Amino acid sequence: MPVEPTPSMLGALFNGCLNHKRLDLAEIVGRKLIEMQPDNDGRYVGLANVYAEVRRLDECRDTRGEMERKGVKKTRGYSIVV
Repeated sequence: MPVEPTPSMLGALFNGCLNHKRLDLAEIVGRKLIEMQPDNDGRYVGLANVYAEVRRLDECRDTRGEMERKGVKKTRGYSIVV
């Protein structure tokens, strides 16, 4: 039974692509994630990091610029030590 993928399904696929160095597929999945969740800062950052990994710095910059133009703010990372 065909199912339309959810953002969490695609997020798992995206991370799998990164783990297995399938950056060509990660780019496609990353774009789809941005399309599905245009206000999620992590989607832009993830795709920008893919571009940086393969030295496509213009696309990396463009993705960060797209995020800024759309008014999406990057949330700060944090850790909790228990």
